[in-house]
Amino acid sequence: MSWRLLFVDDAEEDVELAEFALSELAVPWTRRRVATRDELIAALRDYDPHLVLCDLNLPGFCWEEARQLVFAAAPSPQFAVLTGAVEQAEHLAGLPVWDKNRLDRLPWQVSALLAPLRAAPAA
Repeated sequence: MSWRLLFVDDAEEDVELAEFALSELAVPWTRRRVATRDELIAALRDYDPHLVLCDLNLPGFCWEEARQLVFAAAPSPQFAVLTGAVEQAEHLAGLPVWDKNRLDRLPWQVSALLAPLRAAPAA
């Protein structure tokens, strides 16, 4: 099984840095990046991600709207905030909030969140 990761981020450079950090994952994975509401809706339908990593600060597009769209998707993927503004995300109790400035932790964080997929029998 290959994990499908969807980044909701306006900065391709940030996603490329995360991609480099994720090269340490022991599980095969693919990634896609979107930056707008319409792109997110299409990716939820066509890409069917296992995990959505959403930036907190998106120009013209609210992370909360992204979260609502993701949670309305079926089957519902996991959702985590990946931001360089962790201090602004303290109010997000219950959601994983990961620091773009500590990408060395990202492979472990993704693996821990998606571990149940590794144990699940292939459909």
